[in-house]
Amino acid sequence: MRVLLMIIVVLLAALAYSVVAVAKLENYRYANFVGLCADGYDIKNPTSGIKREDCLMRTDTRASWLWNAAYGLGIF
Repeated sequence: MRVLLMIIVVLLAALAYSVVAVAKLENYRYANFVGLCADGYDIKNPTSGIKREDCLMRTDTRASWLWNAAYGLGIF
């Protein structure tokens, strides 16, 4: 019984980690799609490209990470 409980806990933790990763990727994808962080960055310049990537990672595109997860999973 304990082994089954431990397996369930590990699977739930993996599911939660996956949902958070999907939400982050969807946030990044949507920010890039909409064109956020596009002004003033030269993609050919490595330093400027890194700054743009940081901007895209820090940008919040929707009201909550749950919306990003729902769009990323194809629920909406």
